[in-house]
Amino acid sequence: MKLFEKIQHLVNKTPKVEPEIFLSLILDESYIQAASWVLDEGKKPRILGSTSERAISPSWEDRIRMADHAIGKLEEGTGSTKLSKVVFGLGEQFLTKEGDIEKSVRPKLKQLTTILELSPLGFVPLSTGIAHFLRKTEGIPTSVILIGVTQRDFAISIYRVGRLAFSISVEQSQSEGEDIENALKSCTDADVLPSRILLYGSDDVRTGEVKSVLLRHQWTARANFLHYPKIDIYPFEHIIDTVVSAGAGEITHELIEEGPSESSTKEAGEKIEEPLGEKEVPEEEKPEKKEPLVEEPLPIAREEKGRAHVVVVQPETLGFHEPADDEGDTRAVKKEADTEKIEAIENPLEFSREEKKENLLQKEHHLVHEKEIFDDFSQEKRSAIPTFRVRRGFGSVIRTLGRIFYRTPKKLVGIGILLVVVLGGGFWGVTQYLPRATVTKLEKVVSGEKTMAATGKKKIGDPAKGTVTIFNKSEGTAYTLKKGTVLTIGGLQFTLDTDVSVASASTNLSQGQTVFGKAAAPVTAVAVGTEGNIEANKEFTLKEYQSSVLVARNEQPFTGGTSKEVTVVSRTDYDTFVKSLTADLIEKAKAELVQSVTGKDRMIDQTVKTAVKEKQFTEEIDQEAKDLHGSLSVSVSAYTYNEEDVKALLSGVAQQDIPQGYSVNPGRTTVTVGNVTVAKDGTMTAKASLTASAIPTIDSSFVKNTIAGKKLIDVEDELKTIPGVASAEFMFRSAWKKDILPKNPDHISVIVTTVE
Repeated sequence: MKLFEKIQHLVNKTPKVEPEIFLSLILDESYIQAASWVLDEGKKPRILGSTSERAISPSWEDRIRMADHAIGKLEEGTGSTKLSKVVFGLGEQFLTKEGDIEKSVRPKLKQLTTILELSPLGFVPLSTGIAHFLRKTEGIPTSVILIGVTQRDFAISIYRVGRLAFSISVEQSQSEGEDIENALKSCTDADVLPSRILLYGSDDVRTGEVKSVLLRHQWTARANFLHYPKIDIYPFEHIIDTVVSAGAGEITHELIEEGPSESSTKEAGEKIEEPLGEKEVPEEEKPEKKEPLVEEPLPIAREEKGRAHVVVVQPETLGFHEPADDEGDTRAVKKEADTEKIEAIENPLEFSREEKKENLLQKEHHLVHEKEIFDDFSQEKRSAIPTFRVRRGFGSVIRTLGRIFYRTPKKLVGIGILLVVVLGGGFWGVTQYLPRATVTKLEKVVSGEKTMAATGKKKIGDPAKGTVTIFNKSEGTAYTLKKGTVLTIGGLQFTLDTDVSVASASTNLSQGQTVFGKAAAPVTAVAVGTEGNIEANKEFTLKEYQSSVLVARNEQPFTGGTSKEVTVVSRTDYDTFVKSLTADLIEKAKAELVQSVTGKDRMIDQTVKTAVKEKQFTEEIDQEAKDLHGSLSVSVSAYTYNEEDVKALLSGVAQQDIPQGYSVNPGRTTVTVGNVTVAKDGTMTAKASLTASAIPTIDSSFVKNTIAGKKLIDVEDELKTIPGVASAEFMFRSAWKKDILPKNPDHISVIVTTVE
């Protein structure tokens, strides 16, 4: 009986249910970041894989292409082709001040999700996701200042005890520390700022530069911090973890709230809604039909009762419409034309993601050939038709039993094609034409030390000291002067060494005179030097008091003031040191960079960039010293292209305009790249020109079969019908029958040559 039960158990064993795979996708100014993940048995997220793509000022078409490429990588890594349910992480530039998705961004998100067949579950602002993740990992509500660093802006968010208290986006200027300082000063909801600053962004070098600026800034003297803030960088590769954590928290919370129901077999994280047409509602209580609120702002993700920082997004909110049920679905669906005017896109149900990708790339290829200048991906200009310079040449065909010379025309093809190389953030390539792999970044870092003479001057010594008598001329009012009160005489300043109280003036009735109140007090000169040694019986005025109220006089001369001038390190010395040593190191790095370019690679001189990586000084500013000692590390980078790749690329393009029956001669092809210009945003435009020799394409087998067994007089006429053949010459090895060719084609040898 037990054996039967075991067999029955094995037969009826429930198959293992594979966990549902979710997708998190970050969209920011210059990059996308994606991760695939599942919820384990403890309802905790486990990341299966992650990847990122970068570009400089990408268009939404670029973002769609990058997202498709990233999702494809994740699908290959997980072995799944069903990555559809997505939680977005959005940069601050895509959101309003209230945290909703910008109206102009919504149709772009709709286009992205439609083309890539994604089902949006929600979105989380990047700063909110990081704050939530910090609270979750550190175990306490976090007080922190988050600063998102992009190429143009700073996205600043202040969190107090886990709650967003203030947010602002400011443009960057030359004074980045002051930009952030002024933004923090505009926060007026509390007196003291959190003493923790976290920087995040996609460019680690750029984020590190901002950190260095903030570390040098005098925060305690210029902003309302209790003490100097701790400044760190949130690693770029961990930003995707925050979006995954927030999305998993929201999905887990919804699963707990739903509990066991008929919908429990649906995929995890799917929000269940009962169609309005299927629930019985009394006639008088039935709500009015409402149209999808495409224009309604989405609520920003905020911390509420421990919920994750995710905004659940219904597809209708991004402009999607679900088809009405054939069996009485009473939900009204507003027509596309009545909501937002969104650019028409392909029906997502007509082809798979791979087909969509191919369709998109075909569309881009078409656009490329319609663009003359690619400074802006959105521009579409008709390119000029390539011109041809035609020359005439000759060729020859040789056979074993005889030699036939064919005179063939030759064409010189001159083609000028504008190529765009996108520079920045590690994402390199020539749009549409040149593969990314052909553009390579080279970088050299060199270090050096230097010693130079200090040139700053500074006075050092002791300040003068003395005692003054302070007189109070006002009756009925006594004054208490605090330590540090300033007294002046002839442009020199002195301060009280202690607090002093001065009685009010009084009237001597017997003599009819006013007697001033007075008190003695020690003072010290503000500046060092002998100038502070004041002679006796000099009158001083007190700052912020009229001389008709309070004055001071010294009965004895002041003494002790001394000074001398010494050499110190100045700010100018620092700047001169950096400029001089940087110039030396750059020349050294450039020489090493040129030596590293080998083979068919060619350096693009206009892309050479230099940057100071690290600088250290032994002496501080204003420190007395004869010499300044220090060291620098300088990086020099440039980009190279492979000449053979460009040649192969342009040869393929040229082939489209070469007459039928001709092909490009690789041995007589030259490529030049010139007119290189680099825009302020880093976009480089270069003109690549190809000059090639086009030679006829002769099918030797066809020629042999055509002329076999024929008379020479007839063969000449036959050969003239072949494109590119101008003349022929025959040579026979045997001495008989030199007017007829062999009947067997294998006894004929054909050789084609080009004659100038």
